[in-house]
Amino acid sequence: MFTDKKPEQKFDVRMIERYRARGLFDDKQWAEWLKSLSDASGNAETIPASAVMETPDSK
Repeated sequence: MFTDKKPEQKFDVRMIERYRARGLFDDKQWAEWLKSLSDASGNAETIPASAVMETPDSK
């Protein structure tokens, strides 16, 4: 199994597929990890599309 001290390293979204392929964790462990995360939706902010996209009118 995975021996790192920090579980957030084990479940790093950039490494998930590699670790799963190596058998370092399974779908059940992944589901448990996701359930353990706190809900941060209260920190979300709505951003208008015009703020991130260039439109023909903005040139």
